[in-house]
Amino acid sequence: MGTIIQAGADFIYRPNERWELTGGMYTAKYTMPSRMHGAQFDIGLDASAAYRINDFMRIRFFGQYSGFGKQNSLNGYMSPMYPQSHYGAVLEMKVNDYLEIQGGVERVYNASKMKWETVPIFSPVIHLNRKKK
Repeated sequence: MGTIIQAGADFIYRPNERWELTGGMYTAKYTMPSRMHGAQFDIGLDASAAYRINDFMRIRFFGQYSGFGKQNSLNGYMSPMYPQSHYGAVLEMKVNDYLEIQGGVERVYNASKMKWETVPIFSPVIHLNRKKK
């Protein structure tokens, strides 16, 4: 059906107990069986900033810039599997040591429609190997 090869690196900086700053980059190559398009390439940057409000709540702002996502989507396979430019914010709420709920909004560039769209974010996060304090 095809391949996706993606590699990246992020640097995480925690200046104190409340703040977490992250930044990095990625590169990706996508191939699908096609005589028309062949392989597609992308490179991009990502960043986030998180602030812990209290022991149970944290707000996170994030963003990503895709260097070739628009070109790949329009000239390539018209597939949403490519990383696209996006930004947004989520509120992370800790329920207990194993469960966290995240909710917020995200602005995503939809290259096939050539416009920005706002989408809601809601996700449960399960921590399986949480160490007891």
